[in-house]
Amino acid sequence: MKNLRLTWGMLAFSVFLTFTACQKNDVDPATELTGTEFQMANLTELEAPEVTSQSETDEFRCKPGDSTRVHALVNILKQLNLDENQRKAVKNFARQHQQCVAEHIIKIHQLHKELLHKANVAREEQLKAFKEGKITKAQLEERLMAIRANLREELMKHEVKQLHMRIVRRCRMELLTKIESILNQQQLQKWNTWKASLL
Repeated sequence: MKNLRLTWGMLAFSVFLTFTACQKNDVDPATELTGTEFQMANLTELEAPEVTSQSETDEFRCKPGDSTRVHALVNILKQLNLDENQRKAVKNFARQHQQCVAEHIIKIHQLHKELLHKANVAREEQLKAFKEGKITKAQLEERLMAIRANLREELMKHEVKQLHMRIVRRCRMELLTKIESILNQQQLQKWNTWKASLL
């Protein structure tokens, strides 16, 4: 009888170990889609960043972007109920996309920083002229407004930036096309509705 109880006890313990081991190895599908590789830059804001208004007290800077757009891809992927193979494929696509855009986005941000610096140097020159009585308050405001307008145009239309933006947009389209290629019809319907909302 003791042997029988011992046997059942060992069996129950083995089942418990197997169950807990499985629990440790199980991965929540949602957590697989939350890495930084799934965060997408907001291309609209990257292409045409909003500049703060001209001011005597504050330098020109780019306003913070909409963080909801950064996580837009993660949100739709969680709604698609991807199977394990799809999740692995999408994760690989996302990594490829990050490799494709990383260098170009860094260069775009560097260019933004350079253009902002140039505009703020011009702003300081006008403030100095105003404080020295060389220009009037109205002239200062007019010139600061002109500096801001020129900055906004450069941020959008700079030739080198446009080259990088074309590459980033091409990388983005490649990512979306790859994801679409592995979706079933039901998933694709949700995906297309989401994609249309981005336009």
